[in-house]
Amino acid sequence: MKSGEFAHLCGTTKNTLIHYDDIGLLHPAEKGANRYRNYSMADFARFSVIRAMTQAGFSLAQVRAMLDTPDPERLAALADENTSALKRRMAELRRSERLLAEIGRQAAAAQEASPQPAVRVFPERVVLVAEDVSGLKIDGNWEGVLAKDATVVEGLAKLGVEAAIAPYGVTAQVGADGLPSYQEFFYLLPKKPQRAPFGTARTLPARECACIGYVGPWKEVGNAYQQLAAFLKREGLRTEGPWYEISQTRLLDTDEAHYRCTLSVAVR
Repeated sequence: MKSGEFAHLCGTTKNTLIHYDDIGLLHPAEKGANRYRNYSMADFARFSVIRAMTQAGFSLAQVRAMLDTPDPERLAALADENTSALKRRMAELRRSERLLAEIGRQAAAAQEASPQPAVRVFPERVVLVAEDVSGLKIDGNWEGVLAKDATVVEGLAKLGVEAAIAPYGVTAQVGADGLPSYQEFFYLLPKKPQRAPFGTARTLPARECACIGYVGPWKEVGNAYQQLAAFLKREGLRTEGPWYEISQTRLLDTDEAHYRCTLSVAVR
């Protein structure tokens, strides 16, 4: 059987057959003086074994060694090793899938945020308070606050891969000038942990909130507060509880000059 016909029968390519020949894994039954390769059905049987083992995760070197010196005990040991490696890889893929889902959720939330003030119902949210930042102003040392962020990353990771990239935020009280005075630094979690690795976790019930999205330098976020405060006054809305300033997506907050957040406050 010519190499092209054999490759078609095996569902592979001639280049693969040439490579297998070069590394001593599958030699053709005959190789003519004109360098044409001819294969037999015995070669097909060997190729079928090669394909099954490579699809099971065996390396070509492992396959060749096993075919050259069949050893059931060694085969069983390799199967166990490859099974363990496959399970680790599957766990990594599941972790990647969960990360992608959270990244997609944050990206979608960032796109939905509007720079126009509005009232909408926010779903139940969980915040994990990391520290008290009472008295912090917009012109304060935000870099110092974020520096402490690095000390809790390990704790967040223990709560799951989603929590490891959880958006951060601050609560604030807003004065008559419409500008915030920050109070607590926290992380927005996908669910309430059974046991917080640090700080205090609390659940914010689903509420109707006034909100506004902001994109720009952090030191100009006060403009968004003032816009939302003016909206509340214009609409005759009364607020309940603190204001929440939450980053839309932690992955896109690269520095103070590129800050994305959503401001919200419960209203009645």
